[in-house]
Amino acid sequence: MASIAGTDMTSNAEAPPVVGSARGSRGTLIALSAVALILAVVPYVIDERFGYHIAIMVCFAAIGASSLHLIIRTGHVSLCHSAFVGVGAYASANAVMKLNLPFVVGLLAGTLASASLALVIGPIILRLTGKYFVLITFLLSVFLSLARRRQELAMLGDAAAVHRSVLAEYSLPLLDQLISSTTAATLVAYMIYSVSPDVTEKLGTHSFHLTVPIVVFGMFRYVYLIHRRGEGDDPARLLVTDRPLRFSVLAWIVADVLLLYA
Repeated sequence: MASIAGTDMTSNAEAPPVVGSARGSRGTLIALSAVALILAVVPYVIDERFGYHIAIMVCFAAIGASSLHLIIRTGHVSLCHSAFVGVGAYASANAVMKLNLPFVVGLLAGTLASASLALVIGPIILRLTGKYFVLITFLLSVFLSLARRRQELAMLGDAAAVHRSVLAEYSLPLLDQLISSTTAATLVAYMIYSVSPDVTEKLGTHSFHLTVPIVVFGMFRYVYLIHRRGEGDDPARLLVTDRPLRFSVLAWIVADVLLLYA
C-alpha cells in the first residue's frame, strides 16, 4: 500500500501542468487575433503609400519567418512557400480589383485559396522527404522563368536591350535550348520521383507513376504555347485561359486524390 501510494504521489508530482499550457495557448490565440484585427483595420486608417509599403513588407517578413520556422522545426525543406503566397495574393487581388469586393473579403479569399491549395497537395508533400520537391520545384521555376524571358525577348525584338540591358546577353536559339534542357530535366526528375521506393512507401501506393503521362502532357502543352502561340509570359493567365493546360492540372489533382484515398 505504501509503495502504491508513493508511486501515485510521485506520478502526480511529475505530471505536467495543464493549466499553464492552456493559458499559453489562449494567450497566443489572443495575440494572433489582435494582429489580424490590426492588419484588417490598417488600410482604413493609414492613407499613404509609404504606410502601405511598410505594412506589406512587415507581412512578407512574417511569412518568411514562419516559413523558415516550419523548415527548422520539421526538417522538411520546401521551396513552395512562395507559391502559396502567390496564390493568395492573386486570389485577393482579383477579388478586390475585378469583383469589387471589400479589402477584408479579398484578404479572406486569398487565405481560402491558399488553404485550398494546401489541402489538395498537402497530403502528398507532407509524406515526402524534401529533396524530391526541392529538385522538381527548382527545375519548374527555372523553366517558367526561361519561358517568360523568351517571350519578353520575342516581343521587344531589337529594343529588348534598351528595355533591360541583361536581355542583350540572350538570344532566342539560346533560350530555346535552355527551355528544352530544363523541360527534359523536369520530366526526368518527376519520373524518378514517381517510382522512388521512398515515395511509394510514404504515399502508400505503387501506382503513382500513372500520373507521369499527365505531367508530360502539361509540360509539352506549355512548350507548345511558347513556340506556336507566342505565350508564356504569364503562367497564371495561361492556367486560367488555356483549356488543355487547365485540364491537365485538374486531371493531375484528381489522379492524386484517387491514388491516395481510393
